[in-house]
Parts: sequence; C-alpha cells; structure tokens
Amino acid sequence: MIAVSFYDKATGLFTGRRLVSTHDGALEINTPEGCAAMDGEHDHLSSKVDLSDPSNPKVVDYQPPAPSNDHEWNADTKRWQLKTAAQALLDSRQRATWAIRSLEASQPRCLRELALALHRNDAGGAAAAAVRLQGLDDQIAKHRETLK
Repeated sequence: MIAVSFYDKATGLFTGRRLVSTHDGALEINTPEGCAAMDGEHDHLSSKVDLSDPSNPKVVDYQPPAPSNDHEWNADTKRWQLKTAAQALLDSRQRATWAIRSLEASQPRCLRELALALHRNDAGGAAAAAVRLQGLDDQIAKHRETLK
C-alpha cells in the first residue's frame, strides 16, 4: 500500500493531489507532469518540500502568502484567518444584509394594505399603511449605512 502527496518539482509546493493505492504501478501512471511524490499525506496549505538538497527532499512547514492585509496567520491551525476587526466588519455587514432582506420581505403586506385602502378611498387606512411602509424604509436605510 502506498500513500503519497504530489508536489511541484520546481517549487516544492504540494499540489493538493494525493494517491492511496495498493496497485503496483499506480504511482507511475498517476504522477502529474512536472511533479514528484512524497511519502505520506501532507497538508498542501501548510507544508511543502524543501528542495535545497535535491538528493534528500524533506517536508517542512510552509506559510503561504496572505490573501489580503486583513488576514493574520494562525499558528495553531496553520491557516490564514481574518483579523478581528475585519471579521467584525464582515459580521456586521452580514447582519445588516439579513435585516434588510427581512424588512423587505415584510413590505408586500404594507403595500397591499395601502393599495386596498386607496381602492376603498379609505384615507385613514392609506395613511396608516403609508406610515408603516415609511417606517420599514427608514429601517432599511439605516441598515444600508452599514453596507457603505
């Protein structure tokens, strides 16, 4: 039985492709062009092959480039994660988006009440429905400020 991870022979970066097989010759026919195999299943996001000694390649820790300036390296998980402030902003925007969707979903009832009141020439009912509709719109506008 073999279990290998493939890496780029030029950079030493693992490709993310692995092979586990009991078939003789499986390694030869499944190795991607320009790649080599390293025994074991290795995390392609936090390890790579050190090619400084071509006769003795070995697996070493690897920290890929940061996705953005809003990310920081977590040494425990060996992954990039959003900084606290960036995550808070993302969470705030997501809450605002959901609030807007919820408020917009409640508008059809107010619009229907407004339309029916206008159809019946019910000025008081139309005014009340318009006030509720304006209230929803004001709340939506408040949440949209978060999205700017």
